[in-house]
Amino acid sequence: MLTSRLFAPEQKEKPFGSHAEYADYLFACVDVRLEAYIAGMKPLLLNEGGGYRNVLYPDIETAHDLCQKRLTDFSATLAACSPPASGPAGAGPDAETEDLFAALAGEGAPGTPPGTPPIGEMLAYVESRAQVTDHAAVPLPIHTLSRKLGLTPFSLFCFAAALLSATQTNYAVIFQIVGQNASLTAPSLESAARVYRGPEFSLTAAAGDMSLALEQLAPLLDMNVNKTMPFSTVLSPDKRMLDFLFGASPLRLDEKYNRFFSLLTDGEELDPLLAGESQLDALRIAFAGGTRVFSLYGDEGSGRRFTIRHFCAERRLNCVGLDCGKLFAYDFAFVEKALWALARECVLTDACCCLAHLGYREEEKEKFFGYMDLALSKLTENKLTVFTSSQEKLPLKEITRLDFAQFELPAPSGLEREELWRYYARPYEFESDVDLVEMAAKFLFTPGKIKNALKMGRSLA
Repeated sequence: MLTSRLFAPEQKEKPFGSHAEYADYLFACVDVRLEAYIAGMKPLLLNEGGGYRNVLYPDIETAHDLCQKRLTDFSATLAACSPPASGPAGAGPDAETEDLFAALAGEGAPGTPPGTPPIGEMLAYVESRAQVTDHAAVPLPIHTLSRKLGLTPFSLFCFAAALLSATQTNYAVIFQIVGQNASLTAPSLESAARVYRGPEFSLTAAAGDMSLALEQLAPLLDMNVNKTMPFSTVLSPDKRMLDFLFGASPLRLDEKYNRFFSLLTDGEELDPLLAGESQLDALRIAFAGGTRVFSLYGDEGSGRRFTIRHFCAERRLNCVGLDCGKLFAYDFAFVEKALWALARECVLTDACCCLAHLGYREEEKEKFFGYMDLALSKLTENKLTVFTSSQEKLPLKEITRLDFAQFELPAPSGLEREELWRYYARPYEFESDVDLVEMAAKFLFTPGKIKNALKMGRSLA
């Protein structure tokens, strides 16, 4: 039974006080395995003269010391923040910590030093504390993502190792040693598996876990997967991933694609839905029936985006918009990467997405259909809700085999136009001869055009 301060059993039901504390515990799980793995490498790399056989490996002592120092510093921080444990002299926190690191540094069979818990127990300990934490008061974005994507313990370990390599620059030497490659400063899938399993590692036994981890981490990490050697894939989070987990503005959209992306839901109170209620009802029914692709079309100002925003507000969803008119002008590789980034934004921010500014000339039909099929496939494989917004009805049956629902937002009826004119006219003052009922009858405007007409009228006045 583990008796160290780091994973004390009596603390298993204690909530985390911050996301930083949660992350430090997760990193400690990785550090313990890294330290054990590097300690096990040492005897295998020594030559008869006591030195190391490869020019890379003199750094192995530095790597080993770095892991131990991080664990020691983390344990010392915990000791400073926690009240002293009761018990006989010499059995308090300091003694426990010393016992742990004496065990970690002790000699023995390569792999797990005496006194070190199995990696499964350490991750279960972190998970137990995360589950009893009030996420409304103490958000834990790493844990939330892990639960959302159903990460296995090994996939979570890989993700934590990748985050550790990206946030601790001095860990470059550690992952160079572990990967036995001087140019590899981040973990690969295989090196993470070797560290995770220790002496029990075998490629055939670990292949299933590595393959699943590759699939589970694909929505989060921009990975260049080698098709012939997929387990050599390097795990390295980019700036957007780090900003979301540790930055001051986690909901700010990926800056690499901000000329294409926009946030349709801004949290502000929406105007009431005064037209198109039947279309929103039909959308609700289709969604309840399992449909996740919706195509809305109608004249300018018909309320396509407005309807989507109402739908999202009801379900407390965000919505990320994509300007397809701009994006589809680029080559296939760039579009594919941008669509992956869009899907990730939706995963990170609990959002659906809206493909907007859709249209094509006849000579661009084949290219447009190909990009639309790619977009719908990429987004729905992450189980996202997708909207398309266009003025003309899209021939979706020719574009995709996915199930979809298509709705036209027609011009509002006469009574609806009267209500819209009265509602949007509230902030304005009019001459006595202005008759809003006459305006509604004379101008067959969409809701958006009514709102814009009033704005323009005030500007002209």
